[in-house]
Amino acid sequence: MDIKPTYNILCLHGCCQNQDMLQSLLKNFINICDKDKEHQFNFYYVQAEYQHPDGGFTWYNIPLVVKDIGKIKYNENMVKPTLEYIDRIIKEKNINILMGFSQGGNVVDCYLKYYVHTQIKKAVILSSYSLVNENEPIIDDVSVLNVISKTDEIVPYELYPKNYIHSQLIEHDKGHKFPRNGIFREIKNFMTS
Repeated sequence: MDIKPTYNILCLHGCCQNQDMLQSLLKNFINICDKDKEHQFNFYYVQAEYQHPDGGFTWYNIPLVVKDIGKIKYNENMVKPTLEYIDRIIKEKNINILMGFSQGGNVVDCYLKYYVHTQIKKAVILSSYSLVNENEPIIDDVSVLNVISKTDEIVPYELYPKNYIHSQLIEHDKGHKFPRNGIFREIKNFMTS
């Protein structure tokens, strides 16, 4: 009996959301992955630890202000507790792929750039951004797929995370939302390639 390649995917929600909302938003993607008989996909969801003043949860100990996206400087004291939390889950669940939407994508970006990440081989970052850092590292050991929209009114598309040697870009026209199934199939193909 052949052993199917297994993808353990940690999914991180956006600001003012929670893990249940993200699971609902990814329902079509999960259905697409479930139909793939050659690969095993295991999805794990985690909730940010900090309540956001506007409702839902935020990933960092300083609440995100949307109008500041693109101007927020990298701050180790702000991101370190979250990166340690994510790292514990990665090790416990044997995660090999990260997937993050909006601020969750920023957590993925920070984890790959500022934390030792030997288990992670691929990452999907949707509608997200990097923190501002003049000394931002260049990452060459993880393949990253950025999914962006030129009609995004929350995170301007040009702010998508860069400095990855192995990166791909997919654009859609849905704004700050999840793309349609055709792009979900492309994301699945990226994960399994």
